[in-house]
Amino acid sequence: GIPREDRSEAVVAHFFNGIFGHRAVKHVAFVRDTSTLQPLIEERDALAASLTETRTALESSLQPWGTPRESGDCFHVEELERHCLVAASALDDARERIRRSPDHAYDAAFVSFRDRRHAEIACSLHYSDSAGVYSTRMAPATSDVNFESFKIKRSRRRG
Repeated sequence: GIPREDRSEAVVAHFFNGIFGHRAVKHVAFVRDTSTLQPLIEERDALAASLTETRTALESSLQPWGTPRESGDCFHVEELERHCLVAASALDDARERIRRSPDHAYDAAFVSFRDRRHAEIACSLHYSDSAGVYSTRMAPATSDVNFESFKIKRSRRRG
């Protein structure tokens, strides 16, 4: 895997570009531990669902001239909107912390090269005498990837 001190996109790109003597790397993406995001996503989604339900209930209870039956209803919607914004902001902040932190990066990354020849050469080179350090292999064939597992259920999508 990738040594802890090298777990940044820039360092890995520099490592492979240094081997080829020019910008051979197109993109680097680390596999990251995002488990701390799940409760934040669930909170955001629950608040969004509650806001939608409250708006629907409010709209159905409007008096014929368009004003709410109770004055607190509008306040409740505004309060839920604020909570939704706070939850979305907390989620965005957590995502950014995970993206920037080497503590959340596993020792694996996907490296895309500008051409297939560089990818094939990168896979055939021996990088370290330590077993597993900078070990490389080609990405799986598209037919071997279960894309269904990447789909987000409609109930989990951001509203």
